[in-house]
Amino acid sequence: MFTHGATIMEARADGYKVIVIPDRLLARLPKLRDLNGNPILDIGGFVQVWNASFVYDFVDASKLNKSERASWDILPELLRLAGEHARRVQEVRISKTMRLDEGAYETEGVWDAPNIVVKRSVLDSPRHFARVVLHEIAHASSGANHGSLGFMAAIDDLAGLAAVEATSSRARRGASSSSRGGA
Repeated sequence: MFTHGATIMEARADGYKVIVIPDRLLARLPKLRDLNGNPILDIGGFVQVWNASFVYDFVDASKLNKSERASWDILPELLRLAGEHARRVQEVRISKTMRLDEGAYETEGVWDAPNIVVKRSVLDSPRHFARVVLHEIAHASSGANHGSLGFMAAIDDLAGLAAVEATSSRARRGASSSSRGGA
C-alpha cells in the first residue's frame, strides 16, 4: 500500500473507499459489484478511471491576456533550468479544463506523456506557473507518482538546480555592480 500512497489518497479524495484485500482475492474483483452496481476496482482500475476523467479544452497561447502571457513567457527558461529532467517533455499545453469532476481538490497540471498540460488558472503568476511546470517535469523525469522516492529525488534535484541558478545569478549581479562602482 505504501508504494501506491498517492494513488490511494487520490482515490479517497474522489470518494472511493479503499480496502486492502489479500492477493488471493484479487482475481475475483472484476466479477464483483458494489451495492450501487458499480464495478469494484483494484488500484489499476482506479488509475484507468482517473486517467479517463481528464477532459482538455486547449487554449492557444496567442489568446492569453497580458498577465497570463507574462507567466507563459518564462517557459523556455524553466525548461532550460530543468535541463535533462525536461528531456521527455515534448510540449507544454494550456487547458481551460482538466478533470470532469475535480472532487476535493483542483488538478492544476498533469504529465500526460509526452506533454505537460497546465490549467489556465496557474498562469495567474509566474511563481505559480513555475511551481506547476517544475512539478510535472519531475513526474516526466522520474516516471513516478507523488510520494515515491524517484519523484522526491527529481523534485529535490530541481529545487537544487533552481537554488544554484538563483544564487549564481545573484553573485553575478553583485560582481557586476561592484565592478561598476569600483575605483
